[in-house]
Amino acid sequence: MTSMVVVADAVPQWVAEPVVSYGGALRRPPGPGALVFLGFPHEHWDAAIEGRLPAVYGTRAYATALAAYLAKVAEALDGLAFVNSPAAVAVTRDKLAVKRTLLAAGVPTPRAHFPRTGAELLELAAGGVYVKAICGSMGKGITHLRQDRWRTGYLFDGRALRSPAGEHWPPREVPVGTEALLDLLCSTDGFLFEEEIRGEELRVTVVDGDVLRIDSRTAPASGGDLPPELWQAAAAGARALSLRYAVFDVLLDAHRRPYLIDVQAFPALETPPVLWRSIVDRLTRETPHHERTVPCSPQRSSSTL
Repeated sequence: MTSMVVVADAVPQWVAEPVVSYGGALRRPPGPGALVFLGFPHEHWDAAIEGRLPAVYGTRAYATALAAYLAKVAEALDGLAFVNSPAAVAVTRDKLAVKRTLLAAGVPTPRAHFPRTGAELLELAAGGVYVKAICGSMGKGITHLRQDRWRTGYLFDGRALRSPAGEHWPPREVPVGTEALLDLLCSTDGFLFEEEIRGEELRVTVVDGDVLRIDSRTAPASGGDLPPELWQAAAAGARALSLRYAVFDVLLDAHRRPYLIDVQAFPALETPPVLWRSIVDRLTRETPHHERTVPCSPQRSSSTL
């Protein structure tokens, strides 16, 4: 079987594979034949990106800076095999680039809007709209506008958006109709405006084209089995984004139609140990990648809700 090396600055203790930090990998790359699984580069992000850039958290400057760092990693580790290439990972950290890629592949995602003025955004808010920082994560950098309620994770003083302290940003109320907020969101480079879809939230893990696990993030909106389109959309999304490992956040609307709303290509720190072992086993098996199949119908297992 192929041997795996995890390149990450923060890894759970139960990961049994060799682990090297990004700094260590850049100084001394893993040997030939290693399969590299990239984790999130926390040290570089904290030292050079978040809170260091003269830009609103998670917007275009953040995505550009992270992509540049991952390109440096790709150059330093040239010739090695990656679970997810640095270039593919960089795309996943740009929500607008992800949406364009998925739409081009026919994968369902919520409708995107492109308001040019605060007045246009105000019209969209009547039906519900999420405004997301394209390089945001962990729920940070999200503003939710609905006809009767406006909330944002940022600190908003009437003139600028600022980052709260800490890793968790609880939503803060903003008076409905605040024109300054609308104008600021429309004039800042790096926000994705997306229609609101209400329904059941799922987290879907895909490895080499197979849906390995589905977890519900909310109480089920309705009974019944999960639709076959869910498996198809998740597998097609991973394929379109060139990801061997992907975790999708998916919404099932009132008609049980799936919409891919976000993707994670880095291994999550909260991944259950049993699931991690299944992921590693799949990624390091000897079956050539081009011979792996993508399921076109649901496949129930004990790891699937």
